[in-house]
Amino acid sequence: MKILLCGSESPLGRSLLFRLEQLQFPLVELSADALAAITLPQLESLLKEKQIHGIVNVQHLPFGGGDVDPATSEQAVQYARNPELLALAAAMSNVFLLQLSDCQVFSGQQSGAYREADEPDAQTAYGALRWAGERAVIDTCPRHIILRTGELFSSIGSNVLTNLLKAWRNGGVARVSARYRFSPTSVRDAARVIVAILHQLSCGIEPWGEYHYSGTDAISYYDFARLIKQIVESQSELNLTTEMQEIADSAAPLSWALDCGKIRNTFGIKQHPWRAGLTGSVRRAIKVLDAEDDAVTAQVEQEENEAGD
Repeated sequence: MKILLCGSESPLGRSLLFRLEQLQFPLVELSADALAAITLPQLESLLKEKQIHGIVNVQHLPFGGGDVDPATSEQAVQYARNPELLALAAAMSNVFLLQLSDCQVFSGQQSGAYREADEPDAQTAYGALRWAGERAVIDTCPRHIILRTGELFSSIGSNVLTNLLKAWRNGGVARVSARYRFSPTSVRDAARVIVAILHQLSCGIEPWGEYHYSGTDAISYYDFARLIKQIVESQSELNLTTEMQEIADSAAPLSWALDCGKIRNTFGIKQHPWRAGLTGSVRRAIKVLDAEDDAVTAQVEQEENEAGD
């Protein structure tokens, strides 16, 4: 089986690429610039010429949009276009599409963990962008898998871990809320899950639909920050001042916990604890922040990929 990989420039894409190359998994990369410029007929021709069996799209904005306005930016418009384009090409070429999404397609107002059968009700521009991409895939491509993850983190890029450490490295105070609960998911773990799905698809099974995956337990942003603070303070050589301030908020709590029973029952994929290896992730992230050097970032990324699951 050969795949077309879109989004290999992102931390998740690079982690996935590392794993697939280690396994000598046949693939063709399509860069973000190439995907932005390609037309539907050109994409169909590429799939036919390269004898592609499936498309894997892990291209994504920073969680929540980051510094990108999901409602107005050209980058967001492009990200909104890509799932529909890929779904059309996949359907017309009779190949499958594995599309990355995440928990923000939900509002967080549900008391229990979200199941795949729950109707998305995004309340943010970023979540609406994700849900629009999902709808395009669901409506267009019968042979699809949509993988909704918890909030992704790694030692590089913009994410909940690095943004927290960056605020402290810059001498700031981390303002965090106990109101919001989320399910941290390491990029390395998400890549593991995608590879496991691809392996089973290569055996001929066709379990099309939506699936949830996240680390094992949900936590509030406040408690996550407190955990990172404890790790930093236990490593005296990191030399980082960690000040926190809880955001007072009397509104009802919100939670983006995901029920991951379906992916376990269908693929046999079990959740991994996101806390495992967290100390190493913190140390590597601080190393990147201190160096501000592309060579160090590449080295750290290699270390993270080789750290194991």
